[in-house]
Amino acid sequence: MTYSIYSKDRQSLQFPVMCNGYVEFSTADAFSTETTGVWDYQGPFTLEMIITPYEVNGNPLNDNENSQKTLPRDSAGLTYLSSADRHNVEMCLFHNTNLTLSLVNKTTSAFYQPAEYSLKAEVRINSTTVTLESDVVFKSEIVDDAYSAPTNYFYQNHIPIYVSTGVNATNVVGRVVTTQTLSGGWTAGQPVYNHQGKLVGTIASSPTPTTTSFTTDADIANAPTVGQKLYVPVNRDVLYPETVHHVAVSYGNKNIMLFYNGRMVANSNHTQSQEFQLDTSNIYLGKRGSGGATTTQFMGELHEVAFYKEARRSFKSINSLLPPFRTTLLYCDFEESRL
Repeated sequence: MTYSIYSKDRQSLQFPVMCNGYVEFSTADAFSTETTGVWDYQGPFTLEMIITPYEVNGNPLNDNENSQKTLPRDSAGLTYLSSADRHNVEMCLFHNTNLTLSLVNKTTSAFYQPAEYSLKAEVRINSTTVTLESDVVFKSEIVDDAYSAPTNYFYQNHIPIYVSTGVNATNVVGRVVTTQTLSGGWTAGQPVYNHQGKLVGTIASSPTPTTTSFTTDADIANAPTVGQKLYVPVNRDVLYPETVHHVAVSYGNKNIMLFYNGRMVANSNHTQSQEFQLDTSNIYLGKRGSGGATTTQFMGELHEVAFYKEARRSFKSINSLLPPFRTTLLYCDFEESRL
């Protein structure tokens, strides 16, 4: 019996945070007068990829300037992608005029909340585009230890979602909440909740540690009860930048299917009955075209990419692609060497 043991780290094509990079497959290099190769095929298909996405929200209380896998919130990071734009991110994995696969950031606040991504496919047939999107599949995890001080937390379905600041409201006038001394951990954009778990408002500007009040950026939605605790979201973190993930989109018999780690996470029918064919335009990996917006920039690692002329409903492996010669139209292995 023979065993194969691999000890080296996995290689990849890395798209660093704050980059402007993509891989382009040009039709000009494939054909001059006649459509050939992957662009020539018509029929069912499967696009599958092995990827490692990075985190784009960043940490509001730590600039993470030295992080290679988290988009920082220092001046350079916010110039590259503002707080508002981070919640509009659709990191493009694969793009052609007729087929796009992206990761969509579904979070609405970056404070104590890392990015969480859904899968989104756009399939265009006969000039009609049908969009299919999954629920969140790249998730964050609670890192607060609620068991050590359970009374400091607000729970929903037995899960701690807010943690007490240790500060009570002492007065409320207009958009100003008077409190005890705010000793650190308070920052602009941070949502604050009352003792019933209802949003009081979002802090308009960062108070100093000796301040005894904060101002919300809009009219207070649910005024905190004087003498009751104020809460902020629990700390969360992510593991997805530290491992590989399998994602895929498959199409056949009008049915579009999305897969995450081998499990179908969404499916829907296309409205058109014609066969699918890639547009005779360039294919891009990592961005929605050469002039794509920064919000479409993929930040992370591509390990393998494959496009097959068959509609798959199951996958033999989710840790490495096994492209069959008979049906493979495009295959990229970025693990051969450091790039």
